[in-house]
Amino acid sequence: MALWPELPEFRYFCGMFKFISFCSIVFLFALSSCGNNGNLRGCVKVDGKYGYVDETGSFVIDPQYTNAWSFINGSAVVESGNKYGLIDKDGKEILAPRWDSVIPFSAQCFIAGINGRFGFAAHGSGKELIKAQYEQVYFYTTDLCVVQKGRALGVVNASGELVCPLVLQDLKEMTGPLALVVMQDTTDAEDMLLALIQGGKNARYGLINAKGKLVLEPKYNEIFTSENGRWYFPFVQDSSQKQAHAAHDHEDGEFDEHHPDAMIGKYGIADSSGKLIVEPVYDQQPVFGDGMFRVSKNGKYGFADAAGKEAVPAIYAYATPFRDGCAVVTSGGSNIIIDKSGKTIGSIRTASSEVFKASCGRIRFRAPNGKYGYCDKSGNVVVQPQFEAADDYVFNRAIVEMNGRYGLIDREGQWVAQPEWVFIYSLGDGFFHVKELSKDAPADTLEQTLGYLRTGISTAGAGGVIDTNGRRILPVAFDEIYYLQPGYFSVEAGGYTGCFKTSGELVYKPLSTSYIYFYQGRTAVKEDSGMGMIDNKGRYIVKPQYDSIGIMYNGFAVMSRAGKFGVLDSTGNVIIAPAYDEVQPVVNGFAVFKQKNKYGYLTLKGSELFAARFDEASPLIDPMRKSFE
Repeated sequence: MALWPELPEFRYFCGMFKFISFCSIVFLFALSSCGNNGNLRGCVKVDGKYGYVDETGSFVIDPQYTNAWSFINGSAVVESGNKYGLIDKDGKEILAPRWDSVIPFSAQCFIAGINGRFGFAAHGSGKELIKAQYEQVYFYTTDLCVVQKGRALGVVNASGELVCPLVLQDLKEMTGPLALVVMQDTTDAEDMLLALIQGGKNARYGLINAKGKLVLEPKYNEIFTSENGRWYFPFVQDSSQKQAHAAHDHEDGEFDEHHPDAMIGKYGIADSSGKLIVEPVYDQQPVFGDGMFRVSKNGKYGFADAAGKEAVPAIYAYATPFRDGCAVVTSGGSNIIIDKSGKTIGSIRTASSEVFKASCGRIRFRAPNGKYGYCDKSGNVVVQPQFEAADDYVFNRAIVEMNGRYGLIDREGQWVAQPEWVFIYSLGDGFFHVKELSKDAPADTLEQTLGYLRTGISTAGAGGVIDTNGRRILPVAFDEIYYLQPGYFSVEAGGYTGCFKTSGELVYKPLSTSYIYFYQGRTAVKEDSGMGMIDNKGRYIVKPQYDSIGIMYNGFAVMSRAGKFGVLDSTGNVIIAPAYDEVQPVVNGFAVFKQKNKYGYLTLKGSELFAARFDEASPLIDPMRKSFE
């Protein structure tokens, strides 16, 4: 495809090391522009040649190129004589065709190929930013490109700068502020490939940040990450021991040094910028909580602060991570409660086989008989051990199990929701999903409560929502309940989706087969009668009648009915009737349309700026735009 369609909801995003096919790449850019009269440019194809039109309905650059792109930063890439160059908005040559191939990368630069090698050049001027020297290029993130020379990999940013030198062999997915990178022994290609796939003793790990900079040199046997990606734990293996995988116990994700797969070596600490704040000196992976790291040295536990400085010496037989301003440590067979300075503030005054982190002023423990209870931060038992299972407190409520059923207790151990449920799950913000498995319809089914639930819907496995006081917010009548965004519950019943406010007020009955999620106060719904759109009060902006409704972009959405496409505005009014084989999103007041395999341009009044006579067409955009949306 010669043109690069600029569809905002489909911007192409390449995953880790997805190879770019230089002959057939499709790179979909989003755009933002607002031009003056006669200043917009749209690339079109006529009789195998490409040119440019403006919003007055005139050609400003006659069709003459064998390939062409949309404008950005005052220039457009065009192909002539099997070479690529740059022109300005009036067709004047900025840079004579010289590149063998060109690949879109960012709003600032593109990838230019000459003689089988690739480099980077700037939009606007065509200035060579990096000489063509790389054998392969790969998209890493939307702002970073991996380049390869021989067996080495480096990283180029969106400005065309080599920010990570070619020293790597692999980069892991960027899921947080940092990503793992791998340096491997490259003396044998087969061994290197096998090691990259399966892992190998010669691999060394480091960290790269979102700007592509190597922030932690790849010299560690492994690097582990905290759940929130805030901390990284470089690991150096004891060369005299066999390497294995990290092991954790079943509670709190804490390291279990007795696990048969525990690694033998030392752990350090790096922050989210990649700065190493503690060299690998700890026996176990540190556990961060409440501004403190639980650390282990020589089989004993202690604590370091967020800067890595030792705050409590490693002298304890066991320790929980800090939470709620305290930690429980084991010394001389006693469970002692300490503050962040290491000062004793209490001790557990009951026999316990296991203790857990504090939460909401309570410390969960398990008695020798296997029952769970709670004590306060002084160690006094507040809730006697009586539960088969128990969780930490959240919003001053704890989920506990008694006689095979679950309920909620307050901090004093009083029931706020009786143990009558087979399932309770915290949805967040003080709401709990409760569920029962009775095949008989519960007393407060949605049909009885709201008087509309379609017949035949099974209530087996029905769930509802209660709050921290045990008050029922939603009746027990739904198959699934989701808390996807603040203020609203999305529910499923009988294969249909509906929506409630967190106050329990009905917003939209379970009538849609598509998920409910409000974006800018709107969400599409798909009912038996077709696609429609509602606002966050449940009012129909567009009554269900269409086969499809696209994303509301800049106040307009493309819809279709009976195989024909048109355009709606944000109030649901039909701006362009569904009469076309294809309509692209509205950009700058115009929409590309397709009719009988030809393309043209429509105004928001539905009139044709250009009749459908082009073989291809791209949106009318400001040629001086500086960025993509």
